[in-house]
Amino acid sequence: MGNYCGNVEKLFGKADEVASYTTFNQGSYGMHTGVKLLNGDCDIDFGIKLKMTMKTL
Repeated sequence: MGNYCGNVEKLFGKADEVASYTTFNQGSYGMHTGVKLLNGDCDIDFGIKLKMTMKTL
């Protein structure tokens, strides 16, 4: 599993710039019960909540 929060910062910039955001884990990933399949795939429920106003749009 990678550093997903770091990747989000690369895409959206720092939170104090135009639109702020928070990240959160949900589902099995958030509960630390994720399963990695034999073929190497995994299901990561990672969310991004954007805080935007009409000004930032």
